[in-house]
Amino acid sequence: MVRRKVDEGHYSTEDEVVADALRLMQARDDVAEIKRARLRDAIERGYEDAAAGKVPPRSFGWASPSGLPTCSTPGRLTAL
Repeated sequence: MVRRKVDEGHYSTEDEVVADALRLMQARDDVAEIKRARLRDAIERGYEDAAAGKVPPRSFGWASPSGLPTCSTPGRLTAL
């Protein structure tokens, strides 16, 4: 694939292909980390809203009978 990119004239050298691939992989990883951080923040806000009673009990299809999510440390999401 690397050689084909050079042969087709997309890049001058194989090193350029590899460098571009690495830049793209880093950009993809950066975007994925941003998405995970936003998801963690949204989940955290949801737990905080639920604990503060700002969320109707039936909003959680997976909730405990009390209507609040069960968690060993309510309001804290340590890893995703």
